Amino acid sequence: MLTHFLRALLVLTMLAGAAPAVQAASEQEKAERKIEEGAEALLEGMRLLLRAIPWYGQPMILPNGDILIPRRDGPPLPEGDRQTPPARDRDDSHKT
Repeated sequence: MLTHFLRALLVLTMLAGAAPAVQAASEQEKAERKIEEGAEALLEGMRLLLRAIPWYGQPMILPNGDILIPRRDGPPLPEGDRQTPPARDRDDSHKT
C-alpha cells in the first residue's frame, strides 16, 4: 500500500513540475514567433531599400561644393499621382 502511495505521489510531483515546463515552452514559442515576425519585417524593409537604390546614379560634387545625386527613371507612377509642378518650380521656366 505504501508503494502505491509513493507511486501516486511521484506521478503527482512529475505532473506538477510539467505544468510550468509547458508554460515555459509556450512562452518560448511566442518569443520565437515575435523574433520571426521582426526578422521578416526587417528583411522586407531591406528589400524595399535595395529596390530604391538603383533609382539613383553616382553622386557628383559640383564646382560650388554642392553634391548632386542624379535620379534615374524609377517605376512609372499611376496616372492619378502625376502632378505638374508650378511654372516657377519647373526646370524649363528659367529658360527664355
